[in-house]
Amino acid sequence: ADVAIEQLHSFLRVIKDAFIMTDSNGKIIITNPSAQDIFEYSSEELIGMPVEALFAGNYRKGGIQQLLDNQEDKSNQINNGERSSGLKFPMETYIAKIQLNSKEFYIGTFRDIEKQLAVEHELIASMDKMSERVDQKTADLREAQAKLEEANAELRYSNNELEQFAF
Repeated sequence: ADVAIEQLHSFLRVIKDAFIMTDSNGKIIITNPSAQDIFEYSSEELIGMPVEALFAGNYRKGGIQQLLDNQEDKSNQINNGERSSGLKFPMETYIAKIQLNSKEFYIGTFRDIEKQLAVEHELIASMDKMSERVDQKTADLREAQAKLEEANAELRYSNNELEQFAF
């Protein structure tokens, strides 16, 4: 059992996502260094804290059950987290209920996606600018095509006149 616990602790130390385990009441009992980094609390501060305190907004009032209820499809959810400084940030969360030795616990993973969303917004803005440029170039090309068609029609007319003059 000690080997399994040591392996678990080794795993928790290296994963990039915050990992939190709570008791059946949603009080934090296990965290990893990433949780401490993301939420800016020490391990000692996190242990015993209600997990909903790490969320911004309405989740703070609703507790662990509200978090689970809003995750019915068992997929990751985008929520707003709150650091110890009060700074809010977007995070991807997944929380699941587990049974160990006939006791109920909750485990959750938390990923700070603030930088990811910023990059996505920059990419969307770049795509929008590119789309505007493409639309402008398309309009310019249509205008040039219309002028060429008009010039071509004038040349055909002139050619017809020259052919009739030659006969």
